[in-house]
Parts: sequence; structure tokens; C-alpha cells
Amino acid sequence: MADKLHGSCMCGAVMFETTAPVSVFHCHCESCRRSTSQPAVTFVGFTADQVTFSGEDRKVYESSPGVERTFCPNCGSPIAWEGNDTDGTRYVEMYLGLFKERDTLLPTYHAFYEERLPWFDIADGLPRHRGSDPDSAPMAHGPAKHGLPGTL
Repeated sequence: MADKLHGSCMCGAVMFETTAPVSVFHCHCESCRRSTSQPAVTFVGFTADQVTFSGEDRKVYESSPGVERTFCPNCGSPIAWEGNDTDGTRYVEMYLGLFKERDTLLPTYHAFYEERLPWFDIADGLPRHRGSDPDSAPMAHGPAKHGLPGTL
């Protein structure tokens, strides 16, 4: 993976540069699905000090207390989920599709797997977690059988 990662929104108005991510994962939570109109999203996570934005300022929508969803003010592209961890560390979890180097950013787990849409799953062998903590015990590895809830 490159020392620096680069990317932008669809129109190029919001640009960024980052260092190596702290996480790359698929999120199945309802909030992420609703904010992107997608069945799941893939995030590339960083501590806030790892990300430098340039160009247009991001627009911010507070989707829940302490959680900000940012997007481009021109084209509307979703940029990131931004919020604090329980220890106060600020995180910026950016959408994988924004990165020029997206082919090198490999997901390592699934978050909020129990919230997934019953007809959608990703055919990989990655651990599936109930919440967002990749260090927690996974509820399963690999996709559900037949894509139906409760059939892990």
C-alpha cells in the first residue's frame, strides 16, 4: 500500500490525503444504509489527525448525537462518517469508492452484521460482528446460508 492515499468526491471539489488506515470494513447498520441508499457500505477508517482535506469544505449532517455524516456541497457525494470513540479519539471513516487506491484497501471484517438486509450478503470468509468492535468475538465467519436471517 502507498505511504499516502488520495481521493475526492465525484466532482473533485472535496479532496483528501491520508496515511495508512486503522481499519477497512463493511458496515451493515441501518444508519449507514439509509445515509447512502445502499445495502451495505465499505469504510476506510482513520483517526482524524491522519486525514487532510482540501478544496471545498464538506457539508455536515448530524445523523445522531455526536455522529456527523459529511458530504460534498456540490455533487452530494457522501464523504465520511465522523465521530468519537468511547475513549474520545476522533475517527473519520471514509467511503472506499472515494479513494484512487481503492484496489489496495482490503476489508478485514463486517460490522453490525445482524442489521444486514436478509437478501444481501457478501461472499467472503471475513468475520461478522454484532457491533463495530473488530476485537469482539465474531458471531460467524463467511456469509449466511441461503442469505436468510438466522441461518449462519
